[in-house]
Amino acid sequence: MKNIFKLYSLFLVLVFLISACSIQESWNDFFDFLDEQYDNFTLDQEAKLFGSFSNKKSKPAGLSEDGKQKINAWIKEKGLNQFGDSIDTEYAGGSPLFDEVAEESIDRFQYLLDKYPNLLNEIK
Repeated sequence: MKNIFKLYSLFLVLVFLISACSIQESWNDFFDFLDEQYDNFTLDQEAKLFGSFSNKKSKPAGLSEDGKQKINAWIKEKGLNQFGDSIDTEYAGGSPLFDEVAEESIDRFQYLLDKYPNLLNEIK
């Protein structure tokens, strides 16, 4: 009876090891597939997928001081932080104005106008 138990235990261990190897191979195939897909990405596709603004130029918004004050008042009225997000928003790198991949900055007011396309109409 002990020999049957040992054989059965050995059989179960072998089945487990074989199935674990096939699972590991499946995961490896899956990650290889993801690597291939990512390697074929263009920067434009990545920017669209991840919401990067790397294609935008770092340009000032061209607003008058009065326009900037109105935008700041609108932000305060809405209870948003200086970047137009909820007050408790935290950013990787400390600011959404710097794109670490493209190593570019964007003017805060330009960022807000891009984020809220109708903002100029709202503050008039």
